[in-house]
Amino acid sequence: MLTLELYLGETPAAVTINLTDANGGVHNVSAEDVRPIPAGLGFAQVTFRLPNNLPAGTCQVKVVAHNLTSNVGAIRISQ
Repeated sequence: MLTLELYLGETPAAVTINLTDANGGVHNVSAEDVRPIPAGLGFAQVTFRLPNNLPAGTCQVKVVAHNLTSNVGAIRISQ
């Protein structure tokens, strides 16, 4: 995905975070905030809340917006 920018009048909720937890459970979470990173680096910061009771382990994360999907990233949930 190229730089993520919201369309005029579009809310952050138009951006979905697709999270697959360590047990294979899939969670689709709406973004709470989307903003460009300063200094013209071409990145955006996407803020979202993790679902309650995620199992410990590695989660795969993708960002979906405007019918485009980002590369897969990973985060680790520890107890």
